[in-house]
Order: sequence, then C-alpha cells, then structure tokens
Amino acid sequence: MYWIWQIIIYSFCVLFIFVALQIIFNFYKYPSIPTINSTDNKGIIIDVCGVSGSGKSTFCKRIIEQYPNFIYVDMDMIYFKECNANFRDFAKYLRKYLKDNKGKNLLFDGNYKAARKEVWNRCDYIYYLKINPFIRINNVIKREFWNSLYNNINNIGNPSNIRMLFYNMIFDCDNSLIWHASGYDFQKEQLDDDVNTYLSESQKNYLQHIHNRNEKIKNGQTPKELQKQPCKITYLRGYFY
Repeated sequence: MYWIWQIIIYSFCVLFIFVALQIIFNFYKYPSIPTINSTDNKGIIIDVCGVSGSGKSTFCKRIIEQYPNFIYVDMDMIYFKECNANFRDFAKYLRKYLKDNKGKNLLFDGNYKAARKEVWNRCDYIYYLKINPFIRINNVIKREFWNSLYNNINNIGNPSNIRMLFYNMIFDCDNSLIWHASGYDFQKEQLDDDVNTYLSESQKNYLQHIHNRNEKIKNGQTPKELQKQPCKITYLRGYFY
C-alpha cells in the first residue's frame, strides 16, 4: 500500500512541476516578425534557422500571415520524404527548386548544410532564432506529447512517440530531439559552424566575383551577371518579461 502512495505523491510532484514550468514559460516573449521589403514582382528569399524546438515552423507561419505572398518550403519534408535522407539528392532538389521558382518569394524552414551552399548564398534575409534552451526543450516535449495523444504525425510525416522521445534521450543521444533542443550536442555546433563558414566564405567569394567582373570590363569582355551581395544573418532573441 505504501508504494501506491509513493506513486501518487511522485505523480503530483511531477504534475506540479510541469504546471509551474508552463506558468513560467507563459512569461517568455518570442521574437517579433522583422519588416520584410517584399513585393509581388521581385523574388525575395528567406531562410529561418535554429536548433530543434526554437519554433522555426511557428515563426514561418507568422511570417506567412503577415506576408501571404511567400511560398513556405519545409526542408525537413523535402529531405526525408522527397530525397529519402540523401544529402546529394537533397542538394540537387534545392538547386532545381530555386531555379524553377526564380522570381517568387520563398520562405525556407531548416538547418541543413546543403542550405548554406544552395539557399543562403541566394537569400535576402537569414533569421537565426536564439531561444532559451529550457523553452526549446519544453516546446519539443509538448509537441511530441500532444501529437502522441491525438495520434498526429510529426513534422516529417511520421507518427509521434513520446516514449521514444525519452528513450532516445537516454540511450540514443544522437537522435534525441531533447538533446538537440538543449544545444549541448552536435546540432547547434554544426549550425554555428555553418554560420561562421557562410559569413567568411560568402563575403570572400563575392569580392572575388567583383574583382573578376571588373577585370572583364577592363578587357572589353562581357562580364557575368552581377551577383547578389551576401546578406547578413539576423539573430532574433526571445526573453522573459
């Protein structure tokens, strides 16, 4: 009988902590939507990046609500469903998609290394969501819990499994959404490396392009089309109030 009361007490403690955290998280303000200079006759490309649980998809939905002339591109769905998790096919798909939709306003959601080369170099805006790690973990757990409860699919079209979420946290850290959301595994490190590489290489390549173009003009040759100047990465931070 004693162990039954222990289970009840522990359950109430867990429930109390969960409710308390939800109250605290209600005082967290997510970043506002920046002003985007978009028109119907000019193709604007945006990428939203951030580790798991940052609220990338929600942020993209808010952008679409404010700027409905954008086409939402979910890179998770493309990578897992269209390309069967093949990086080479994924890069080819992105190149073709950008070519086929040239001149349209595109909103990309995702963190992939292929995105740095294929998408970021063509972007007008890159938004990096810097969200508190406890908020990110809370978002992942809530999302998987409610999806599991209602038998919904997750963001890559697979059934959610709350038990597997915690199992991976302990026994399979590389595939754990909770560890990804914490920022203490390879995902955040890889994203930050991609950011640093993009910032250094894109500016270097652009200056080399300008130099080569000017040399052709001096020599009376027809220069290549002027490339788009690399855009800066905008860090959008949430905060408690």
